[in-house]
Amino acid sequence: MDLLADKLGLDPYDFRMRNLFAPGSTTVTGQLLKESVGARDTLRALKPYYDEALAWAAKTNEDTGDSIKRGVGLSCIFFGIGEAGWRNPSRETIRLNAGGVIELLVGATDLGQGVFSTLVQIAAETLKIPGDCFVVVTPDTDITPSAGPTEASRQTLASGRAIQEAASALKSALASCHFYEGGAGTYADRLRQCHSRLLDKGLPVEFSGYFIPETKPIDKTGKGSPHLAYAFASSLAQVEVNTEDGVIRVVKLILAHDVGRVINPLTLEGQIEGGAVQALGFALKEEFKPNVTNRWSSYRIPRIGDMPDMVTLFVESPTPEGPFGAKGIGEVPAVGPAAAIANAVARACGVRSTRLPMIPERIKSKLNTMKIF
Repeated sequence: MDLLADKLGLDPYDFRMRNLFAPGSTTVTGQLLKESVGARDTLRALKPYYDEALAWAAKTNEDTGDSIKRGVGLSCIFFGIGEAGWRNPSRETIRLNAGGVIELLVGATDLGQGVFSTLVQIAAETLKIPGDCFVVVTPDTDITPSAGPTEASRQTLASGRAIQEAASALKSALASCHFYEGGAGTYADRLRQCHSRLLDKGLPVEFSGYFIPETKPIDKTGKGSPHLAYAFASSLAQVEVNTEDGVIRVVKLILAHDVGRVINPLTLEGQIEGGAVQALGFALKEEFKPNVTNRWSSYRIPRIGDMPDMVTLFVESPTPEGPFGAKGIGEVPAVGPAAAIANAVARACGVRSTRLPMIPERIKSKLNTMKIF
């Protein structure tokens, strides 16, 4: 995108803004993007930071001397939520027990991304009941339903919708017991009373939710609607390149994500920052060489001293299919920053890298070649 912008004599920001998806756009597979298309909003969110960064980069020699060059780079991505074109449903179960506790029987695996707390929040918001009234029964093939795999950034949307459906059914049952009309006692007391009343009436105390995305696999002509929803993100990188030794330092990353609807701001911020750290390793350090990389000491990964300042920006462009409009975030943050860093390096010192990671030896070699010519 930067190379095209240069050929057209356009600023990289302006070029991207002209070409990003908007509601009504059509993807290369012919899928019409009707709504929840926050691509341009994520780039707009970066604009004040972009202008500030350009001013910062313009002061390179004044602030840093001749050997340190500064650059600013952008990248924009979109990412399909869920398995492309596959029927990847999710089932979740919610149950009111005799102790007045609401159990979520969750088949979704939590890999550290916080899906259990997210599903509790969705259920609590649907039922209008505090989160401390819930417990999560974690994945167990004997007792929890299948939620499908935890991949393709799909669990918040798919399992979130399934738990929302199950919670809505429980809400109707509680309403039939006059739970929402108030009464004496704690929430637990009132839930215990509802449990007894439902059993006395011969009514269920366990409810299932099911959600399957409506997608169309890509056909032989390359057309289809492989994803129910798409996540969009824009990244801005500020870097300093030492032209003496080729060392790149990422000074700051600004990360703007269209998440549909924010469910848990703290875990969302952590997920975005964690993905950015993976992208930092991808861009600058991590390289596997067959028969050479045989121990961790020979495999470079980012350390605490490599961490840049990070700013996370949330854009809410709700998708009607998601729980309260939420989309996925899992893999999305790791996709864009490496390209932004590479663009920033090119702006800083003229070295356009087409291979990652951009280790110092390669940058220095390219800089030396430029000096020869």
